[in-house]
Amino acid sequence: MSWIESYIENNYMEDNKMKTIFTIINIAFEKQKLSFILKALNYIKDAKKFKKIPLFPLSYSFSGSEIPIIDERIEFIENLIDQVKGIEFIEHRAYLKEKKLYLEKRRSEIEKKEFLSEFN
Repeated sequence: MSWIESYIENNYMEDNKMKTIFTIINIAFEKQKLSFILKALNYIKDAKKFKKIPLFPLSYSFSGSEIPIIDERIEFIENLIDQVKGIEFIEHRAYLKEKKLYLEKRRSEIEKKEFLSEFN
């Protein structure tokens, strides 16, 4: 854990390295992801750089409904929004709110599809 924190501190300016480490965090350290993102925000004040960090795995699979996965992601973003405070993070919060809105729309679309598929 401390190695990852040190890696973030030493490489936060390098987009490719941050993308790589957060891709790994998304897979192997999902429970600690929020704390690693908050750690990165100690250094990443530029919203453009923050947007390059993957908040979720780039691919995933599921059985049954996708809705529980989307709900988890919405909850994660809500928790992150609650933790990201300060005027220097206004753009970061706006970006997170956009991601949340997208997920909520996606959830609604999936609910409709699942509802309709029950009748076919």
